[in-house]
Amino acid sequence: MLHTFVRFQRFGINILEFAEPSDFLLAPVRDPLVILATIIPILLILWYLTTVQRVADRAYKRRRAAGVPVAWWETKEENQARMRRRMEPLRYLAMLVWVVTGALTYQLIAARRVMLGDAARVTLETTAGTVEAGTDRRPVMLIGTTSRFVFLFRTEDWRTVIYPTENVLRITPARLARGTRRVRSEFIRLMDSTPAPR
Repeated sequence: MLHTFVRFQRFGINILEFAEPSDFLLAPVRDPLVILATIIPILLILWYLTTVQRVADRAYKRRRAAGVPVAWWETKEENQARMRRRMEPLRYLAMLVWVVTGALTYQLIAARRVMLGDAARVTLETTAGTVEAGTDRRPVMLIGTTSRFVFLFRTEDWRTVIYPTENVLRITPARLARGTRRVRSEFIRLMDSTPAPR
């Protein structure tokens, strides 16, 4: 939900006004990297905090063994336990900050790709007969979809356009399918070698 909100906010869209709850549930399926962009910061901060705690415990034991003065919260076990309990909310706060930072960074990169024309270029035809096609230099980009709306970005005039799905007749990707040239040439060769029906 956070990633979807941040992504559409870059284009001036409050997605909460257009989306259904099911759209947020399907967001990780549409963009699996969202899961990685959410989980990796959590794992990194957990690893960092665990490592820092381990290093601090070793340093504490070395200082106690050498007779070096220790901090006031390390003088008693109950003080250490109290400090650990107080640090626990900071752990979750750090995780939250990193997740939000990861979402902002990832969606900034994704939005930048759309604005630079390096994402899903499409041609959209409506039931009224209008066509959103763009050109090679100024393409129409697909920002995303919900169950009720299609969101486009026109690089020609730098505008976001929203179409209700019931008004959309056809959406055609501008890029050819993978392997199209090879498959097409194989198809043509096969058709040329097949005798025409009598």
